[in-house]
Amino acid sequence: MVSNTKKQRLEEADLVIEEIMSVTGTPAISYTVVQHGKTLHTRHLGYRDVSAGLQANDQTRFSINSMSKSLVSALAGIIAASGSVDLNAPVKKYLPDFVCYDSRLSDQITLVDLLSHRTGITNYDQIWLGSHNAVLIDRDQVIQTFATLKPCGRFRDSFVYNNWGYELVGMVLEKVTGKDLDILLQEHIFEPLGLTRTSTDWNFDDSNNAKAYFVMQDLSVTEVGRPTIGKGTVMEAAGGVKSTIEDLTVLYSEYLHAIISQFESRSDSTNGSVFRHCRDIVTSHSRFPGPSLREQGYGLGLARGQLPGQLGRVSLTHAVGPEPFVGRDSEPKLVLYHHGAMPGSTTCVHLLPEENVFIIVLQNSSSPLDTADFVSQCLLEKFLDTKTPNNYKQLSQAYAQQGLGHQERVRQKLEEKRNSNTTPKKLQAYIGKYWNDIHNFCIEVCEADGKLQMRLQGLESEAFALNHYENDTFTWWMPHDEVARRGRFIAGYDASYYLITFSGKDDEFDTLHWAWDSNLADEASLFKK
Repeated sequence: MVSNTKKQRLEEADLVIEEIMSVTGTPAISYTVVQHGKTLHTRHLGYRDVSAGLQANDQTRFSINSMSKSLVSALAGIIAASGSVDLNAPVKKYLPDFVCYDSRLSDQITLVDLLSHRTGITNYDQIWLGSHNAVLIDRDQVIQTFATLKPCGRFRDSFVYNNWGYELVGMVLEKVTGKDLDILLQEHIFEPLGLTRTSTDWNFDDSNNAKAYFVMQDLSVTEVGRPTIGKGTVMEAAGGVKSTIEDLTVLYSEYLHAIISQFESRSDSTNGSVFRHCRDIVTSHSRFPGPSLREQGYGLGLARGQLPGQLGRVSLTHAVGPEPFVGRDSEPKLVLYHHGAMPGSTTCVHLLPEENVFIIVLQNSSSPLDTADFVSQCLLEKFLDTKTPNNYKQLSQAYAQQGLGHQERVRQKLEEKRNSNTTPKKLQAYIGKYWNDIHNFCIEVCEADGKLQMRLQGLESEAFALNHYENDTFTWWMPHDEVARRGRFIAGYDASYYLITFSGKDDEFDTLHWAWDSNLADEASLFKK
């Protein structure tokens, strides 16, 4: 039975969470706290459909984004238990065409390396994801795209978050079973657990899907398209699952039970459970960068943090400011967690094996900070009865101001560095189609209404104005509200991201330079005409 004191503390959190929503413009948020498989507290605040004034409920489907990674890791463990795949075998054993930018790694990278983000290879999200969650690269180009990704860390000695690794694991699982990823998840996890509203497909005939929003400068919201990655698209394995509070309560109850059971029994299975190899999944395989008194690492699809400490190393919060220090007066406790983010959606789950408790937070917007992250931490501190808790309303106010001011700071930085005493060549000199090395991504530069414009993949829906910056460099910077209306991520991109430079001989431009990768901000990628 839940003590009144614990119940009261969690109800007190509702008031704080409403304040967080108010200062961040968050339109809706759903959350639950579950211990020993029993729900302690659930709330649905705000509107899943703002214009219609519809609230969410336990059956409302949200995109869970990168929380999907723990489910794909679980699926990999289940299939490994059948003997169909060896997680420690090189990827090349299953995908013979697999290669890396660093050819020395092509025969060494394993599925565990991919699932734990320890390849040291940079991500590529700024390229494949377009406006309003449009997917700009086809799934059949995953292997050749991965081959172009450059190292920005040391193999097996650096944590570098990489969604493409999960996409490759999904391809391996499909290859060894002969079945699509969505079918594998249904057959091995969702159906055995009785999850009727969990899949990698939205099913747009369903009237209880949460809409997706971006928060504007004045804290109003603009609707953007729901995250479109899912069944049959690139990044299905990295973040394509959609689910509900009700289904996720069942799923994480079973998952946490299997984790606890398999460590206690020192085995890789639990009687009556679908989950296998939980000890491998939960064990730390890579260490987060930076100094830390207590553990900060990553397993397979689940991050590991120890209280007191930080619990948002895979959240969007770090793009706005430092992660809060959680549970200052708590006894040392392990927290397994993961966040998820796509434009118009952020999510979070925290699991405490020693307390047999987990917290799930789902929200249908991109706010000026990672609201799901702060809400889950607030609930965690209330559950633990932290005597010196963080002031999450105050933190949210400060971080929201920082997040909403990001684009203006970028504009000021661009202006500070700009040489305004230069003029461009005639616009015709820059026009053309510029391709990356493997010819699967194009930046078309054209003239529209007397001005220069770039179109990602040549798509009119991905058209951005190019304004002259200096010499043969142009900027596609936009104010906060315009980025929000386009449904694009805002925080985390520096001034160099918004600069496009042309080069060539004798004013015949044949190369476009774009530093699109935040991990390699000082290194521009080349696109050839």
